[in-house]
Amino acid sequence: MKVLGLVGSPRKGGNTHLLVQEALAAAEEVGAKIELVHIADLDFQFCQSCFQCRELGACVLNDNLEDLLEKIEDADGLILGTPVYGHHLPGQLKALFDRLNSVSMLVCPKGNGITEIISRLPKKRRNGLSIAVCGAPIEEMANPSLTFLEGFLAIHGNGGILKRLPAPGLSAIGEVKNNEELLGKAREYGALVACLDENSY
Repeated sequence: MKVLGLVGSPRKGGNTHLLVQEALAAAEEVGAKIELVHIADLDFQFCQSCFQCRELGACVLNDNLEDLLEKIEDADGLILGTPVYGHHLPGQLKALFDRLNSVSMLVCPKGNGITEIISRLPKKRRNGLSIAVCGAPIEEMANPSLTFLEGFLAIHGNGGILKRLPAPGLSAIGEVKNNEELLGKAREYGALVACLDENSY
């Protein structure tokens, strides 16, 4: 069982990073092999909208996102964390998904206004957790970011369990270390992401 965590905040050691780490630690405690990827360590280019990926199933740009895509393909569970910037993902993370989406899924028009989105990743059940941290004490502000991340997780999850963790009211760096309720939820959901047996949760 492999669980991959992606920290979508450019700040290391911040609340998003800490919650993803907490969830990964819980996954490791129940037997998963874990890996954390931080967006600040990635060097990638913006999508050029050339549509070559639709034909090739791979991006023509030469950077290290192919390595990340392989990690996502191998993962049995995904933990995606983001801060909320202006009611949505930070620009770096949105740019990352613009690139990942193009090579990881197919958009297939079926006619009559119906479109089917199909994962190009190996077909296996992947559990997922989406985490959204916002400074405002209003949980609803995290919803657009959580919905975006859940869309990615659902397409590639093949029926895996999906959990969401809104984390509002965290305006100071590292403040979540004093919030046992949020840390406890991150641990609970991290352990669930590492469960392959539906009957065990």
